Amino acid sequence: MTITIRKHKDLDYVVSARELYQFLNIKESFDKVFMWMISISIENEDYIILNGSVPYEDNTPRIDYLITIEVVISVLRGCNNLNDRAKYAKKYFMLFRKILRKKWCIKEKMRYVTSELKVIDMRLEVMSNEFNITFK
Repeated sequence: MTITIRKHKDLDYVVSARELYQFLNIKESFDKVFMWMISISIENEDYIILNGSVPYEDNTPRIDYLITIEVVISVLRGCNNLNDRAKYAKKYFMLFRKILRKKWCIKEKMRYVTSELKVIDMRLEVMSNEFNITFK
């Protein structure tokens, strides 16, 4: 069983709650674990509901959730007696979050540098016009 991290247009990076549950092999029921998650989360900000997206073995629909990386970490922190797989997943998702934050910081720095370069280019253009100098 694997967990797929998806880029979501509204929630950034998300994971299927059912995939996470199956991957972690949690002994508590799915409803118990994820009802707790819903109680501490905000719909359409921390998770979205996918009604009937995952059929039971008898093909009746059941609910799944797409949950953010932050919620995944909260769920893992809230689980008692984590098995080795869950401990590994917790470390992985915490590292993933750290890398995402670094990526965001780099993008912000790049925006700043880009705007500074534009200012420098404008100053050079003004100076070159003022002193009648052209650059080729």
